[in-house]
Amino acid sequence: MLLEIKCPVKGKDSDLWEQVASDNIPDHYMAQVQHQLMVMKSYFDGEGIIHNVVQGSKEWKELRRNLKMASESPAVLNMSPFQTPAALMKIKQGEEVVANFAMKRGSRLEPIARSFVEEKYERLFSPAVVEGKDLFGASLDGWDGGNDLVCRFSVYCESGDSIELDVEYDEFWVVQIKREWQSFWSSYLEGEELEEETHELMVGDDWSQVAEVWQTKKAELAEQKKIMEGIEKQLKAAEELMGGMSEENARGAGVQMTRFTRKGRVDYNRFFKEKKEELEKAGIAVDLDDYRAETTQQVKFTKEKQ
Repeated sequence: MLLEIKCPVKGKDSDLWEQVASDNIPDHYMAQVQHQLMVMKSYFDGEGIIHNVVQGSKEWKELRRNLKMASESPAVLNMSPFQTPAALMKIKQGEEVVANFAMKRGSRLEPIARSFVEEKYERLFSPAVVEGKDLFGASLDGWDGGNDLVCRFSVYCESGDSIELDVEYDEFWVVQIKREWQSFWSSYLEGEELEEETHELMVGDDWSQVAEVWQTKKAELAEQKKIMEGIEKQLKAAEELMGGMSEENARGAGVQMTRFTRKGRVDYNRFFKEKKEELEKAGIAVDLDDYRAETTQQVKFTKEKQ
């Protein structure tokens, strides 16, 4: 089990505390947690490593600059109320991060909150820096050393109280995270700068009516995803049971089980990075525009930031 800690200034009076009490987590924090779970899934599958670095150290800062970190996913998905994709790109390309009040406060309270949660649940959590496949990484507030794909999302109050919500791995989120990072990472490797987004304020009944439909359907889709997640878990459990009944190919009662071997996927991110560096060291210029697909205009819809 993983542990993710948040310490809002308003404590129990914060919107975050209220949301978690209602069994909800804001999308930007959910993106971070699902990224962490994705990285740990890679590690559990034997495709990841734990880095022996101290969070906050010079070595840690250099490492995270070359990885796709969980705390950066909210910005990459354009969900973060604290950072834009363009601002994150500048940091990945070398701009120094200046710790603000919230960051300093979080660093100070994190070990206190971790100890509180450990005592509350009689479970030890240790910080860890983990790298999964495709350069996805995560700096964990805590991990109990087990193989459960669950993150305990904890909101800690300085007065000495906390509220938790357990979050399980969600493939729907993982697909979004991988897709948005693919575009962002390509721009990062090519040294591109991202433009800050501006939005025209739309008023009028036509926009408002359609926007209301969008928000309703968005909420319905989220509910359907939860239902699908439950069905997928039941399906996986049934497959695991049937898989344990025979070590050979088997069939019966309308179900057929076939065992086969599949080669591992090619790590194109690592291949591209290594080959590009080799060519540049040899003095061979690489013009990526020769391999670029035609530019397309796309539209993305998200909840309005207040």
